[in-house]
Amino acid sequence: MTDMEGVCGVKNFTDWVTPEGKHYLKGKQLLTAEVNAAAQGFFAGGATEVHVVDGHGYGGIDPSDLDPRITLRERLKHPAYPLYLNEGYDCICFVGQHAKSRTPFAQMPHSGDHNVISDRINGTEYGEFGVVCMCAEFYHVPCIFASGDLAFTREAKTICPNIHTVAVKRGLVKDKPEDSDMLCGDDYIQHFIKAKHLSLSKARQLIAETAEKALRDFIQQPEKFYYLDLPRPPYFRVIEYRDRPDGKAYAFTSSHPEHPAELFNAPPQPAYPIRGRGYMNKEQYQQFLKSKTGWRIFCESGAFWWRKN
Repeated sequence: MTDMEGVCGVKNFTDWVTPEGKHYLKGKQLLTAEVNAAAQGFFAGGATEVHVVDGHGYGGIDPSDLDPRITLRERLKHPAYPLYLNEGYDCICFVGQHAKSRTPFAQMPHSGDHNVISDRINGTEYGEFGVVCMCAEFYHVPCIFASGDLAFTREAKTICPNIHTVAVKRGLVKDKPEDSDMLCGDDYIQHFIKAKHLSLSKARQLIAETAEKALRDFIQQPEKFYYLDLPRPPYFRVIEYRDRPDGKAYAFTSSHPEHPAELFNAPPQPAYPIRGRGYMNKEQYQQFLKSKTGWRIFCESGAFWWRKN
């Protein structure tokens, strides 16, 4: 499973991971190089087959640069889950993954969408990694390897204690969750872009070496790779959204009695309003941004609030 925001060298959302971005093609090349490095390690560790799912919404894999030994699965379509997972897979791995929304010292942390404040299943907050792990556990597919920013690798170990990880960069922004909750989506993701990156060659070297170690470890001791305290059915999901172009801050819910994939495919239903930027008018929000060190630039450079007016 892949994403782009956790890739070494990917520096922000607007320029690097959207089709309109001036470095989007370069960002795809960077992700593909990390995927190739991971595959190199897996094959060296004894893998006979490696499948890759492009998990970035806009698409993040450059097929022309992909290791020819890799099988690239079709782009995900709705309903996306369970993301091609089934009991025929031995294990699952992640490359280029980011941390969940509001994670301190993470780069571009979000949970499916920049406008999501939190995604809770049965009362516990999960990011994209946790959501996929729920599906993987349902099919008895353990997770053995993950790469991304340092905050994400720490998150991964809270769910998979013995997973092998590689941190290719480290976010530098720490804020109180209640402060970032007041930001609209564009301002939020732009605020969390400061990070220190490894060199590209070092990141790929570590990914290849750790992927090989992970697979060898899994082959020798498959029982050590397990999921820690993931939700059990019946499932109840609450997604809290910050203020969006089409509505104020609100919580949406969905549920399913037994299958996590069906839970994630189910269209969420509006449930109740939450405290968000809706308590500020345009001028008050501008003053709020100016009061926060380092935030004024994003206000003045044009978040969607001002593009909409």
